[in-house]
Amino acid sequence: GPVFYISRGPPSSGYLQLEVIGYEWFSSDVNTGNGIFIFKNNQWTQLEKNVPRRLDDGDQICFGYNASQGPYMPFLYKKY
Repeated sequence: GPVFYISRGPPSSGYLQLEVIGYEWFSSDVNTGNGIFIFKNNQWTQLEKNVPRRLDDGDQICFGYNASQGPYMPFLYKKY
């Protein structure tokens, strides 16, 4: 399926990868410096590097998270 990249720099510098597999969307942290985080069950959890994680309707994704400053560039995944 299609693959989309969201990054401030060229993909070689690390990026969030979003891809569709079958009927589901997955996100992967491809070597980012600050990590990619997903908000589920009232907490931010960092994605493991290069391990796709299925997205559920209403998940929030951000590029880096700091407990005192909060999420950086959060966005919302909507299935429909």
